[in-house]
Amino acid sequence: MRNKGKEDPHVKYLGAEEAQKFIMTPMGAKLYQGTNQMWDGMKGTLSKEGKVFDTEDHSTVVSGKGWAIFVVSPAGVCYSESHVEGEFHHSSFLSGGAVQAAGEWKVEDGKLAKINSKSGHYRPIPEHLLWAVRQLKARGVDLSGAEVGDFERDDNGKVKLDGGGKPTPVWYPAEQYAENGGAKKPSAASAPAASPPALGSQQSPSEPSVSAERKAELLEKAEKQGWVLEENGTWAQESSARAYVEEDALIQEMLKGS
Repeated sequence: MRNKGKEDPHVKYLGAEEAQKFIMTPMGAKLYQGTNQMWDGMKGTLSKEGKVFDTEDHSTVVSGKGWAIFVVSPAGVCYSESHVEGEFHHSSFLSGGAVQAAGEWKVEDGKLAKINSKSGHYRPIPEHLLWAVRQLKARGVDLSGAEVGDFERDDNGKVKLDGGGKPTPVWYPAEQYAENGGAKKPSAASAPAASPPALGSQQSPSEPSVSAERKAELLEKAEKQGWVLEENGTWAQESSARAYVEEDALIQEMLKGS
């Protein structure tokens, strides 16, 4: 996913320690957030610092109160917070680095209610939104009753235009959206596809790529840390927020050679 938006110089970029408190952790079908939260997938426990996430007191510039912005990193880690124009944007979470998905969502008492791909900075395409929804489902988030904001499309996935030549916004049931491969009819359902290209890679063609040797070193480091690269192209969930942030840094470096 390319970084197409022009960034305000006053927008805050988070450091590794700061980013931890914005990490989202799914547990028992709900979304949690908290400083230095610890998630043990084997025991199914969350540390006392974590709290059920709710966007009631959040807001975004586009959708207003009750919404928050989110990004999903190339490592499959989700971050979320309010959108403050000129101060805190989608690019804030990973210091302008690449993301795999970005948009807005409404979460009520830990349960996903609505999600879209509105991000003027990263400008994701439908494949990124679909990937995000499927990631949430794969990590156990309850999608029942949730809706995905997209546009009406034909069987080939092309956006339909109204009489005035404008696309028609449509809210789709999230479970159906994930199963059908996006805003398509059930007959056009597709199997899970590979991850779409990351958004916002700031590397220019003239910049050196990561060498094969360095990639091997990074993969070895990941293996020693217990990070397992899953078939869908993301890293298996780690136990600590600090590990999440280190995981993202490793992915950012590996992306330079992709």
